[in-house]
Amino acid sequence: MMGAKARAYLHDALNRLGVTLETGARVTKVLHDAVELADGRLVRSDACLWTTGVKVSPLAADAGTATADRGLILVDATLRSVFPPPGDPRHR
Repeated sequence: MMGAKARAYLHDALNRLGVTLETGARVTKVLHDAVELADGRLVRSDACLWTTGVKVSPLAADAGTATADRGLILVDATLRSVFPPPGDPRHR
């Protein structure tokens, strides 16, 4: 999940390179020279970089693990989960 500043930077960089972006489109088929979209359009391409969004499972938050506002597990510098969450009386 990319932040707004990183998304804007990447969008500007791709735009400068002449890359066409199709955001929010549903892909039904990737062909060797095109991408077929759910609305019936066929977008010709030399290369296809297909990215998708992710939805975080509520399992970690439901279990009491510290999570960020988007549901991602909070970790320390060694990638250990921060449990219990800051503000919890059990937090050291």
